[in-house]
Formats: sequence, C-alpha cells, structure tokens
Amino acid sequence: MHHSFTSVMIVITLSVLALLYIALRSLEKNPIQELSIRKKGIRIFRNFVGSAFLILAVVGLFVSFSATPRQLFDSMGSLFEDGPSEEELAKAETLFGTTCAPCHGADGGGNIGPNLTDEYFIHGADMEKVQAVIVNGVPEKGMAAWGEMLSEKDITGLAHYIVSLHGTAPENPKPPQGEKYAYDNGTWTLIPGEAITDNVITVPDDVPEIPVGGDIKKGQTLFNGILGCAHCHGSNGHGHVDNRNVRGIQQRYGDNYLRMIDFVLIKGRQGTAMPPWDHLSDQKLTDIKSYLQSIQQL
Repeated sequence: MHHSFTSVMIVITLSVLALLYIALRSLEKNPIQELSIRKKGIRIFRNFVGSAFLILAVVGLFVSFSATPRQLFDSMGSLFEDGPSEEELAKAETLFGTTCAPCHGADGGGNIGPNLTDEYFIHGADMEKVQAVIVNGVPEKGMAAWGEMLSEKDITGLAHYIVSLHGTAPENPKPPQGEKYAYDNGTWTLIPGEAITDNVITVPDDVPEIPVGGDIKKGQTLFNGILGCAHCHGSNGHGHVDNRNVRGIQQRYGDNYLRMIDFVLIKGRQGTAMPPWDHLSDQKLTDIKSYLQSIQQL
C-alpha cells in the first residue's frame, strides 16, 4: 500500500510540474516580457522544473511497477474518499485480534468462521454488507452482533480492515464458503453459478447438544479448579485475558448462546489457548454448561 500511495502522489506531482512547465514556457515567450534578467531566471527555473519532471517520471515508473493495479486503485481512492486513517486502521487491526480472530483466525484465514481473504462471501462483498454483518452478527451460526458493543467508528474501521485482508495469503486458509465475487475497478460483482455452500459450518448441525439442568456448584468448581477456565476467564467469568468475558455469551449470541457454549466446550477455539473438552464426561459437561448459563448477564 505504501508503494501504491507513493505512485499516486508522484503522478499528481508530475501533473503539477507539467502544467507549471507549460506556464513558464508561455511566460518566457511573452513579447511583453523585456527584462533579460527576468527571462534568464524564468529559463533557469523552467529547466529545473523540467529536470524534476524527468527524475520523478523515472522514479514513478519504478515504484508503479512494484504495485498491483488493485493497490494503485485503492490508494487513489483513499485520497478522495473519507476512509479511516492509518491510526484508525491500526486500532481496527487490534480490535480484529480480540473480537474476530478467535473465529476467523489472526490472519483472517478462517477457523470456526469463514476465510476473509478469498473472493468468496456468504453475506455479500460490498462495504455496507460487511458492516451489516458486524453490526447484526449471524446468531444462527454463532457470530455475535457487535452493533451494541462497538462504536460506529470502530465498526467502520473494522469493516475497512476486513476488506483490506482480501488477496492476502494466510498460513492455513480455510476452504471457500459462499458466493464468488470478482473485483474490478473498485466494485465487487457476483459470479453466478460459482457458490460453495458445503463448507459452511452451522452450530446446530455440527456438535451434539449438551443438556442443561446440571449441578451449578460442581460446574463452578470445575470452572475455577481442574479445568483452569478461571486462568483466562477469571474466577467470576468476567475475563482478564483478551477480554474473554463469559458472562456476556448470551448478550453476544442471543437465542443461540447455549448452542455456542456447546460448540466451544466440545470443539474449543482453534488458534487460541481454548482447548476442546470433549473428553469430559457427559455429566461434567452438563454441570459446567449449567454454571455458564447461570452467570449470564444481559
């Protein structure tokens, strides 16, 4: 992105220098201009402008060849569109790491959630649809609705950061999911007949349902004791590592929160410190799920 931005700035500078050179040539040839000293000064300055133009042209060609057309287009657009600043994008990257990475991977390559780096999209490719998914979530698939937990500015920055992941190369990319789109000249266009739906994971179909109604106190003992849950989530569930507050699961996932508990207890969170607990007995899983249910705060 740095190279492409430099290319755009060079193009703009070259245009200004070219106009200035033409103006100086016209001024030098003006018959009203009679002072030879002034003419000489104009000629020297004109030659300087011409030299600067040639040098920048060579540098511009070198830099431009190292940037892709997509980068050049995005950089040009960033000069005229009211997008997030570099500081806001850096904040969005940090926010992605705490809110999105557990499901989509730290590099966006996908985990429980889909791969965010390829040309396949489940809910649409344009910026408005990306923001809508962040705001509303996808409760039936376990994605939290972040609209009430993040500011509008954070959501905008997060959406821009997610879009910027397209075309990157994650270490272990998840297979494509959703409909295929083509990117051309700043626009995503749906490619009919290229949808891939067999890799989409839905919580209800993927994991068995853990019963509720277990012993809450035993579940609390497991949580704070041998399972070591409190190490990351705190003894009261408020969380003190990467904001892993398990008292807000219902708030984040709505009516689907119990199934999300099933999913995480049985599958864990790949790429994080959260292991799968599918080796526990059915009774222990029921007890700990019942404890988690009992501490939810709306």
